[in-house]
Amino acid sequence: MSMNTDWNRIDDYLANRLAASERSEFEGDLRADPALAADLAFYLATKQTLRAEGQQARKAELLARTPRLTRRSSWPFAIAAAACVTLLLGIGWTLWLPKNTATELADAYIDKNLTQLSVTMGADADSLQQSIDLINKSQLTQADDLLTGLLKRQPINAEALKWAGVVSLRRGQYDKAINQFGQLGRRTDLYANPGLFLESLARIKRNRPDDKDRAKSLLQRVVNENLEGADEATQLLNNL
Repeated sequence: MSMNTDWNRIDDYLANRLAASERSEFEGDLRADPALAADLAFYLATKQTLRAEGQQARKAELLARTPRLTRRSSWPFAIAAAACVTLLLGIGWTLWLPKNTATELADAYIDKNLTQLSVTMGADADSLQQSIDLINKSQLTQADDLLTGLLKRQPINAEALKWAGVVSLRRGQYDKAINQFGQLGRRTDLYANPGLFLESLARIKRNRPDDKDRAKSLLQRVVNENLEGADEATQLLNNL
């Protein structure tokens, strides 16, 4: 336990009295400083122990009157120590375990929703359906060629742009996918627009230094505006 611990700061954090920036700074300190995390665990364990003792105050008073119990019991300290270990394990799990969960969730979404596709018929439906069939067969190069040709004929075909982005995403061409989904996300004439959500998936997969922050911003917008993919966006935000 550190001699320089700011217990008031810990108490304010647990009581949710810190401003958002202060809370973020404190959580960053927790990740960087195992001693602070240990102090947090000790503080929580102590509060739990005191609460339990308070609930059993009458019992403690009666036990204190028993002549055989002249020495202070070591049980409260053992309980606190055990609680500290448990809390440290929990804190360690959440703070220091490599956070690849967002990537796993992105992979799971792609596997579930972007490998076997259906299509809504519209203009150039035959070409679009053929592209979807090729995607479903994992013939991605051929699908890309067909969708590229379709977009040359119909540059504003949102479905073609969406599936072209999906092909790029599945081929690991993340720069291209981000550009295509970005174009889609900027469209304001669509009833349902998955562009922002799909761009966030591509950024999570690309994983460049600024991609995490950009993906967070996109996902937060999806949630705030209740755009297509809002439920999945909430899960991803919790794991970024």
